[in-house]
Amino acid sequence: MTRKRRLLSAVVPVVAAVLIGVGLVPARAGVGDTLSAYGGYLSTAYNIYNKLLGNEVSVADALEQITAQIEQVRTEVLAEVGRLAAGQVKSCTEDAVINLDDLDKYSPDVSQQFALNATKCVTDAKAGISGVSELAAADVMGTALNAIGPIALIARAHAGLSTGALRQSLIIANQQYLARITPKHEYVLWWGDGYTEYSTMGKWYAGSRGYDGTVRTDPSRIYKIPFKEPLVVGKTPVVADGAPQLDWSGTDTQVLEAMSKGAPIARAVLPQLQLMDTPTVAARFQSAGHGLAVSSVSGVTEQLTQQMAANSTPAVAALPTGGFVTAFQAPDNNLAFVSPTGAVSGLGLGMAAGTSPSIAVLPDGSWTIAFIANNGRLWTRSANGTGGPVGPGAGLLADDGSSPAISVNALGGWVIAYQSAEHLLVTVTSSGAVTSSGLGMDHTATPAVTRYLPGGFKVAFRDSHDGLWTYDPITGGTDLKRTMDPNGNPAITTLSDGKTEIAYGTSDYLLATVSPAGAVASVGLGIVPGTSPAITATAGGAFVIVAQGQDGHAWQYPSTTGIGVQLNLTLDRYSSPAVTASAG
Repeated sequence: MTRKRRLLSAVVPVVAAVLIGVGLVPARAGVGDTLSAYGGYLSTAYNIYNKLLGNEVSVADALEQITAQIEQVRTEVLAEVGRLAAGQVKSCTEDAVINLDDLDKYSPDVSQQFALNATKCVTDAKAGISGVSELAAADVMGTALNAIGPIALIARAHAGLSTGALRQSLIIANQQYLARITPKHEYVLWWGDGYTEYSTMGKWYAGSRGYDGTVRTDPSRIYKIPFKEPLVVGKTPVVADGAPQLDWSGTDTQVLEAMSKGAPIARAVLPQLQLMDTPTVAARFQSAGHGLAVSSVSGVTEQLTQQMAANSTPAVAALPTGGFVTAFQAPDNNLAFVSPTGAVSGLGLGMAAGTSPSIAVLPDGSWTIAFIANNGRLWTRSANGTGGPVGPGAGLLADDGSSPAISVNALGGWVIAYQSAEHLLVTVTSSGAVTSSGLGMDHTATPAVTRYLPGGFKVAFRDSHDGLWTYDPITGGTDLKRTMDPNGNPAITTLSDGKTEIAYGTSDYLLATVSPAGAVASVGLGIVPGTSPAITATAGGAFVIVAQGQDGHAWQYPSTTGIGVQLNLTLDRYSSPAVTASAG
């Protein structure tokens, strides 16, 4: 900013020394224009990554768009980071900004190393914010943090690495940065003529500069003044009791405007990061017209043109890099798949009519679908194209009126729970271990399974007397002594604390839950007889249930509010929903 002053132009004599001492040079006049461009880049970059998490763009498209934003402001970003003293944060930020253009050309190994290097750059900048002694240096560390942040996020997504821990680190780092550079109630003022202002954030400096750019450093003209409240642009400062009472008449208090480059940006991007770290809930339904429908639950439900086999239920799972994968039975009774970009493909595998697939995503980002083939055998299909019958020979024979459920096994790999032809609950793991629980199931019942320790998983199911039961390898079977809808199935999820929550339809067709402590609660929502709810865990031990209400519409029930909300979608009369929450 370059507004001429008559009486007050304040600077500390040590400003030049402080800036030079931490490897910085005074910000040049006109820097406000660069701030605007840089801030716009960050806002757009984080917004693009948020779209990736919401499955609105592919990883490739997000990379292309973020790279384009970098290209527009590369010179300004490098100039700002260049104010840092030589060191790891300066060099790694410059490397990432320069080399991002070629990320899509790197081999998988090089791409992964680029992502790991960018991640370390974020953690180094985070440490530097509290580690450097001068606030001016901390301010530029904050700028470097938010220059490298979106690059590290998209690089990890591109390399197939998780991003949840990085997002948390960026949130904490920005909070620490804002806490450190927030102006305190103590300001140093220099009386004299001049143009340019500076700030080291803990103290405000109005700088007196000659036309040759030199900074005056006359210690005799320094006043260190405590104020009762933060200085406000255009408002006469209120000096603390007992402090020197200066004559403010004729002074231009505009000199006290903030000059931090990173603070406005951090305040803008912190809510975006916090929103990203809130799990995105995605639901899948079969509409009344037998079309596949998708919803973010909190957003608008969209009916796709892709048709489903009548009375079947889709399956959905979240990828660790953002986005979701969906599996469903097509009208020709073949297994179909929807990629994170929304592309629909037939997998060429026949399914038993009237059954539904289940899909699970492993921590490495690979997915596996479990389904009953048209020969009545249990099959899988994986992301790498492998698959086939599960178990010895032609595969395990399943009940002809039931569907399987698949989940991540907390002990590694996946686990499938299904009803055998003998109407018993059976589990099979990716290692090939097949275990019959010896527990009987109703011949139309479909189990639900979730990761759970110490045994690796827990199953919820309806027994042959329509009772609600659970099973895990350590405890065995547990009768929860609750009677279910005689044609419905329970849903189970693992909460953020490792405990499980169950949702089910009661014998009088009301939605109910079973807490980790075994407490049963009615949600107060009636559901269509013969349909089943779906449940997914969200942050902080919360969960979201989706179900078909008695009015035939899709409904959601978030535990955080305890209030059911109708979605604008009418469902197939005999179909149930699926739901998941974003991973990371």
